[in-house]
Order: sequence, then C-alpha cells, then structure tokens
Amino acid sequence: MRYQFGKRLLARTVFASTSLALAISAIAADVSDPNHLTAAVVIETVNLDPLMGQAKGSDRNTYNLYVENLIYHAEDGSFRPMLAESWSTSLDNKSITFKLRPNVKFQDGTSFNAAAVKFNFDRVQDPNLHSRVRFMFDDLASTEFVDDLTVRVNLKEPSGSFMAMLAEEAGSIVSPTAVKSLGRDFGYFCPSPEI
Repeated sequence: MRYQFGKRLLARTVFASTSLALAISAIAADVSDPNHLTAAVVIETVNLDPLMGQAKGSDRNTYNLYVENLIYHAEDGSFRPMLAESWSTSLDNKSITFKLRPNVKFQDGTSFNAAAVKFNFDRVQDPNLHSRVRFMFDDLASTEFVDDLTVRVNLKEPSGSFMAMLAEEAGSIVSPTAVKSLGRDFGYFCPSPEI
C-alpha cells in the first residue's frame, strides 16, 4: 500500500509543480520580443533512489527534498558541511576522515552514523546494483568505519574530483534500514536523515 501511495503522491506533486512552473513562465514571458524563447521541459524523476535516477540535474532537484550528503558544493566553489561536521585529509591525499554530525536520525528512526555512511558508499560501488552514478566513485578504494561518528574514505590515488562527487547523487546518504527492508521498492519510498 505504501508503494501505491508514494507513487500517487509523487505524481500529484510533480503535476502541481509542473503546472505552477508553466503558469509562472507563461506570465513572465515577453511574447513581444522576437529574440526571447520560453520553453517548458518536464522530465519525470523515474526513481526516488538517488543512485538510480536518469536525469542528472532535474532529478537532483527532487532528491534535495529528502536526502542529504556529507558535504555540499557552495556557490563560491568551496565545500561546506552537511551531515559531516568537519573533515581532514591525510598527508598523501589518499584518505579523507569525516567527523559526522551527532544526533541525526533518518525518517524511519534509524540513526545516522559511520555505519550508515559505509553502507551507502559500499552500495554505490556494488556492481550488482547497476547504479548510473557508480563511475563517480571510481577513485574510492574503501570506506572505513573508525568509530560511530567518524568514517574514513581511502582513495586509490589522490583525486581532485572526489569531494565534488560526494556532493552529487553518488554521495547521497539514505537509510540502510529502508534499503534493506524495502528491497526493490526502495526507490518508491525513500526515508532521509532529519537533523
């Protein structure tokens, strides 16, 4: 029953958002200017699992409603904390250690911790998942549980792009309990961390 409710709710939300966007663009368009083109494009998010989306960018707008990452990429080009409070890089630039935000729970009540991060990063790399964002973690050698609020990612070699990948869909953190309990239906009901 949750599966059907989730799809219906998503369809209504997408329809309402699209209708509003079309109405606003029609009002805002200056049709007297022959050099002005107004276009509306609707790309439906096909799966609520951030690892399985098909339309980078428009999907991310949907995912931002219910998932968070360890970090985000700020407008000034810097990386800022989200679920991670801080991080440090090893001298050889092959390991990044993240200190995680305490007292965070997913919507299903599961605690957000280093085990949840490791689960998510291992899941991205699972070849059986056939995730479209798996390539974003090509530089990742392993994810290491240090303690409940500390996780270390070990890279195959120093990578200038890995932090940016953590701020994208591949770095989205979802509830391990939800993934395990919902199995193939996970993309239709996706709990997220709540701070």
